[in-house]
Amino acid sequence: PDEKQLAVAATAIVDKADHWQIRIVPADAPDQGPRKALTLPQEWGPVLSLEWSPNGKSLLFSVARQGKNELYV
Repeated sequence: PDEKQLAVAATAIVDKADHWQIRIVPADAPDQGPRKALTLPQEWGPVLSLEWSPNGKSLLFSVARQGKNELYV
């Protein structure tokens, strides 16, 4: 919301296994790597959507966990 940072979902190899990560990266230099990264459990499946809260302090994301869509903040 403040255009200073971006939230992105990407796949990553962690402990020799594929996982999804939610990464917070600087908007002006996204190639510098994430400021923060949240690695999701493998059984959660892919990240389907990702949105900032109106105040920019939280993220809402959905995953396809075991065939069901679930929301998390």
